[in-house]
Amino acid sequence: MTLRQTHTYAELEVSPGTYDEIAGKLRVAGYDQAFASDGTIDMHGIGLTREAEGGAAAINRKPVFAVIPEGTGDGVPVVMIQIPRLALEEMLKGIGKEFDFTRIGIGAKFIIAGCETNDSGVRLLEKEAARRGVPLLDERRRDFSIFPTKV
Repeated sequence: MTLRQTHTYAELEVSPGTYDEIAGKLRVAGYDQAFASDGTIDMHGIGLTREAEGGAAAINRKPVFAVIPEGTGDGVPVVMIQIPRLALEEMLKGIGKEFDFTRIGIGAKFIIAGCETNDSGVRLLEKEAARRGVPLLDERRRDFSIFPTKV
């Protein structure tokens, strides 16, 4: 295949996560010349390939969590969850992330999903609660912050 030299390119908008992933890989590989002054990436001569299953992109679609078994001094475990950008983008598209903490001895299961606004999220929860025939308690105004236990 013969490619011709060109000084123009078509612009294709991609998600911030996609842009950051491509930009990061190009910079690590030393392709700084691919970046225009406005941040556009000229990918002439660069072919995209699909990452192998289980690669970095797959890992970056998974939330990360840690458990502090003793909690804040009250013996109640605290679960910390971090959501990578790719996972957030999927969550905003309605792809939920599931956690079954019973596998590590904590009696809780979570499904976390994204929504555009608080009200749209509550509407989705109300619809799912009605489908399951369970009540939904709207506690949006309540403060659920974790505070250290005074010993």
